[in-house]
Amino acid sequence: AVMHAVLLLASFAAVSYLAPLRQAAVPPRATPVARATGVMQQTPGVGAKSMSSVPVSISTTGFNSRCISASIVVGAPPEAVWAILTDYDNLATHVPNLVTSELRPHPNGGTRLFQEGAQKIVGFDFRASLIMDMDECKGGDNEARGMRRIEFKLVESAMFATFEGEWRGEPYSPVGE
Repeated sequence: AVMHAVLLLASFAAVSYLAPLRQAAVPPRATPVARATGVMQQTPGVGAKSMSSVPVSISTTGFNSRCISASIVVGAPPEAVWAILTDYDNLATHVPNLVTSELRPHPNGGTRLFQEGAQKIVGFDFRASLIMDMDECKGGDNEARGMRRIEFKLVESAMFATFEGEWRGEPYSPVGE
């Protein structure tokens, strides 16, 4: 039997309006790929590693600015992973710490998304919300090879001056299988 798998990669850059960000204030669980791991673990028929085993890279790119990236192999067909990532109204059902995820009207007919997350950081309740535009990049040579990408870019937030990045999925086959 052929096992389908997807290498799911995510990266984003954020610049906060608040006091200087510290790496400890941006826990691995808050990163997109770690969130995706939770999604995959809670979705019947879609398996993934535990969240604690997802390597997360956090780099300082400037004052109050971080770039966060990670990747994980998800043992599921690309269509299943893509369906979860693009079911924007139901992401809060699957994603840890995501309180709300709702599609909003877009002035040009695109995909606009409101999200609010919440978690305890160092004993304090932390909440942040934002509105971002999503661009599902499909087609061409990349889709023929099974690669798909969702780019996102901040539209509005009281918390972030910048928030942009991408989810990228591509077929994965371990050597020898």
